[in-house]
Amino acid sequence: MKILIRLLYLVILLIVLALGMIFSFRNTAEVPLDLFFVQLPAASLSVWVLASFALGGLLGMLFTLGVALRLKTGNLLLARKLGKATTTNQQTPDTQAG
Repeated sequence: MKILIRLLYLVILLIVLALGMIFSFRNTAEVPLDLFFVQLPAASLSVWVLASFALGGLLGMLFTLGVALRLKTGNLLLARKLGKATTTNQQTPDTQAG
């Protein structure tokens, strides 16, 4: 089963790479990029589009990492509080006599 999943991932990866290459070959027009304060040199349209796509993905991963670290820290603090509460509960004598 693992081999089948890996083969599926490989096929998907090859399809995405082929589509990226086709996109690059079809969008070869030289386009300068004008950012308000900076004008970047002319490069093919596919380079700018793929670079912006990659930059967006990296920024998304960076922001997600910040949220994940905050949640992980919260989980560790709650686990520590639970451990202290459990040990305190085990150390107190039973106050309810039957």
